[in-house]
Amino acid sequence: MAVLALFATGAGNAAVRGFAAPLGSASLSALPLGPGGDAPGAGATPAVDPAAPDAVPVAVEPVPSTAPAAAPAAPPTSALPVDRPIVAPANFPRARTAAVRSTRTAYAAGPKDGGVWAVVVGIDDYPGTDADLNAAVADARDVDSALAAYGVPVSHRLVLLDKQATADNIRGALTWMTARASADSTAVFFYSGHVRQVAGDPYHDGENVAEAIVAADGDNVYDGQVADLLRNLEARTAWIGIAACYGGGFDNALAPGRILTAAAGENDVAYENSGLGHSYMVEYMVRRAMLQGKAPGSVQDAFAWARAQIARDYPNRLPVLLDRARGPVVLGRPVAPSTPENRKAAPPPPAQSKDPHPAPSAPPPTAPDPKGGGGACAQVLGVSVCSEQHSSGPYLRVGPDHAGRPSPGSTDPGPDRHRRVVTQRRAWDLNPRGLAPHTLSRRAGSAAPAALRAVTTAAHRR
Repeated sequence: MAVLALFATGAGNAAVRGFAAPLGSASLSALPLGPGGDAPGAGATPAVDPAAPDAVPVAVEPVPSTAPAAAPAAPPTSALPVDRPIVAPANFPRARTAAVRSTRTAYAAGPKDGGVWAVVVGIDDYPGTDADLNAAVADARDVDSALAAYGVPVSHRLVLLDKQATADNIRGALTWMTARASADSTAVFFYSGHVRQVAGDPYHDGENVAEAIVAADGDNVYDGQVADLLRNLEARTAWIGIAACYGGGFDNALAPGRILTAAAGENDVAYENSGLGHSYMVEYMVRRAMLQGKAPGSVQDAFAWARAQIARDYPNRLPVLLDRARGPVVLGRPVAPSTPENRKAAPPPPAQSKDPHPAPSAPPPTAPDPKGGGGACAQVLGVSVCSEQHSSGPYLRVGPDHAGRPSPGSTDPGPDRHRRVVTQRRAWDLNPRGLAPHTLSRRAGSAAPAALRAVTTAAHRR
């Protein structure tokens, strides 16, 4: 009892310092603290007598107002882009059930037709929490946007995202495309998500190691199944795009007229970059080359441009190409990116005339009245040709002498001298060299030379 009394009053610490100190520490650690670090009392915190640092706390006192404030936290720095492989985990949980199989999507059948037919798949959300991706859905949406920009109608594009992309739905979508694409069409199958390698010839097609698309329900769609589903595809050309690990291993789906682009080779892993928001292949080949118009002409053009750019920016992330097409695989006519208003080219300046005294661009609406004593007029090649009688002799006028200037090749100093004046009319180029009337009638060819000769003869007879 005496020992207990000593501890209750806080005395005797010097004698049993080694025993009392642990007790005091235990008492402090046992006190429940609120979110702000305070005890659940009236804003008070436990305190220890500074004269006896090892003393057991027996009282509380308010926190001194002069206590130094905590230093403000440093502002967060911007996160650096993360480049991580998109390898599927070894043990993938399966989410497929009988209910999912019974409610699989039934795609509308229809007659075969031309144009472009496409199945686009992107999966970020996988069963569990350790296998989710960040860029696969964005990849699929950009491919669908590129197809739309090429003019592919929505009825020809089937897009499966996340939970829609079960193994059964992927197989059904490939069956739908094979049934709809005609012999003069182009087919597209694009997939972004997990691909894993499975040993032991799982599809019984003779491959010891098979590549498998990992569907949203955790099931596998083997490369041999993809090849079988596309075996009856009649499309003249086809583009198979795999933005995943081991994508080059889907080469058994190739046939004449088909092209395969993959984010990684058959035995290589692919990566996604958080700074890009897409796989490397889709960022450069689809978003920049196709959508931004860097190289939209064909799949081969877009891939060549993308590979060159990736080799410059990320030389260890190069995509691969397997081409069995007979020529360019064209997805349509892309919409050219519009030029901003402040960058539109200025209209070309009007053509400068070489004639120092250009004539009007069109003949006058009516022929001018004859001068002097009057005379005969005739229309030759749309030009009024008149003969006039003057005191000095006959005068032949072809059209008006504009501005009172003498015609080229004429010795007439002005309109007051009554001589033969042939004016040049640039719009129909009747007499560009100021030739004499008889020469002009020979040069006129078969376009009414007789009328011009008649007018000239009448003028001379007068």
